[in-house]
Amino acid sequence: MTSSPPASPSAPENPYNLLPPKRPNPQYWRYASLTAFILICFQAPSSDSWGTALRRACWAAYWMTYLDTSYKDGSRAWPWFQRLRIWRLYCGYLQGKVICTVPLDPAQQFIFAAHPHGIGTWNHFLTMTDGCRFLSSSYPRPRLDLGATVLFFIPFLKEILLWLGCVDAGASTAHAILARGYSSLIYIGGEKEQILTQRGKDIVVVRPRKGFCKLALQHDCPIVPVYAFGENDLYRTFNHLKDFQLWVASTFKLAFPPCWGVPFLPFLPLPVPVTVVMGEPLRPRTGEGKEGRAGGEKGVKPTREEVDELHTRYVEALQRLFDAHKGRHGGRSEEATLVVR
Repeated sequence: MTSSPPASPSAPENPYNLLPPKRPNPQYWRYASLTAFILICFQAPSSDSWGTALRRACWAAYWMTYLDTSYKDGSRAWPWFQRLRIWRLYCGYLQGKVICTVPLDPAQQFIFAAHPHGIGTWNHFLTMTDGCRFLSSSYPRPRLDLGATVLFFIPFLKEILLWLGCVDAGASTAHAILARGYSSLIYIGGEKEQILTQRGKDIVVVRPRKGFCKLALQHDCPIVPVYAFGENDLYRTFNHLKDFQLWVASTFKLAFPPCWGVPFLPFLPLPVPVTVVMGEPLRPRTGEGKEGRAGGEKGVKPTREEVDELHTRYVEALQRLFDAHKGRHGGRSEEATLVVR
C-alpha cells in the first residue's frame, strides 16, 4: 500500500514533533503474505482451475495480515485516505456538522472524551475524516483514536480503521500514543452505552469510567468534552432484555444490540442530522495539589482525589455542554435531559 505524496521541501515533515513507536511494527507479515500467495499459485496445475487457486492464494495472503500489530501503534494511519471525497458524501448523507465552541490549538495535545457511543459510532467518521473539514480547518494535529480490540479482527473493517488512524483501546496503547505526542478520541461509555442506546433519549455511561482522567493527569493532557446530537436516533432499537445484553457485553466484551435502520437496508443508518459539539478543554490540574504538585507536571501517578476532582469537573462540563446545545441540534427540545449513569 502506497502512502500519501511527500510534503514539499518548504513544509516541515513533523510540525508537531510526534515520536515514532519505540518498537517498530515488524513487517514479516508482508513477506508471509507474498510467500503464501506464491505457494498456493504453484498448486494451480493440480487444482480444478486457475481461478480456484487464485482465490485460495488471495485469502491465504490476506489472513497473513493478521500477523500485523500496527493496531497497537497506529503506524498504518493514512492521511490521504482520511481526506477522500467520499467522506464528504457521507457527511452529506448524515447532514453532519462539527461545532467547536472554542478554537482548538493544533499545537496542543488533547484527549477528546466523546458521547454517546450509539449503535455504530457513526459520528466518529465526522471527526476522524475530513468530510466536515474538521481535520483541515478546525484541528489538523494527527490523532490516533481508541477502538474496541475486536474490531481489528474483522476482515476488511480492520484495514479501514487502521487507515483512519484507530488503535486498540488497551491502557498500554493509550499511554504509548499520548507519550508520542498524538491526540486521541475515546468513547467513554463503550459497549454498555451502546446497549443502552434508545431513539429520542440521551443516556451516557460515565460515572464508573475514570481511566481517561488518569490518562489526562499522567500526561498533563487537557480533556475536551464531546457530544454528538442525533447519534442515538440513527437506528430503531429493541429495548427489551437489556440486562441479558449487558451480561453478554461484560462477559464476552461484545455488544450486538438488536437494531434496524433504513427499510430493506437495516444496517444503513437513517438519514438523521448528526451534529458533533466540542466543548471547552479542561486542564487536568487547575493548580497546586495537596502534595505540592503543580499543573503541567507529566509522568506522575495521580492520586485518587485528583482523579475524582477531574472526573467531577468533566461530568459537570458535559452536562453544561448538553444543556447549552440541546434545543438547537438533534431534534431535542429545551426540556430534554441527559441521563448520566
